[in-house]
Amino acid sequence: MRTIEHIWAAISLDPEDQTEGVCAVLVGQNWMPLIAADEERLLWLEQMAEGISTARNMEIKIVEFSHSGVLRTIKPEIKQ
Repeated sequence: MRTIEHIWAAISLDPEDQTEGVCAVLVGQNWMPLIAADEERLLWLEQMAEGISTARNMEIKIVEFSHSGVLRTIKPEIKQ
């Protein structure tokens, strides 16, 4: 069984108010946040972040989160 031990995210900094935000890319008709939970997707995330950095002329950080705690467990409703 594979478990998630790390999550990586591409973070940008708004030059006007210094607010951090998670970068996203348009995939089809949906915006996908640049977040990865395995090293294979991390490589893709880095490539996308590099493209955004060049296109927007802005610095982007790849950050790692490795502390986890269960906020809530949601179980399916039993339908009769």
